[in-house]
Amino acid sequence: MNQVQQTGAMEGRQLELYVAGDTLPSKQARGNLEEIVRHLEGPTTVTVIDVQKDAKAAFARRIFTTPSLVCIHDTQKILIIGNLADRERVIQRLSRF
Repeated sequence: MNQVQQTGAMEGRQLELYVAGDTLPSKQARGNLEEIVRHLEGPTTVTVIDVQKDAKAAFARRIFTTPSLVCIHDTQKILIIGNLADRERVIQRLSRF
């Protein structure tokens, strides 16, 4: 796992991006997520998990498709599948969370 960006210490919104190595969709998801996080208010922690290196982490979250973004806030959790290309829609969804 690698920490990409941290703007809060395990408080607020936690984002986990599951990718498969350096595939094009994985690279696109990483870049899109960086842009998305810039538009989110409040503390946000981002962790990128490469399922080729840490399959157990993906299995524990029941992630079977990459790229996948898991957002955890308090006791709520949402899953967004894909390369996050529709940034506005992702921002809107995460902002309500």
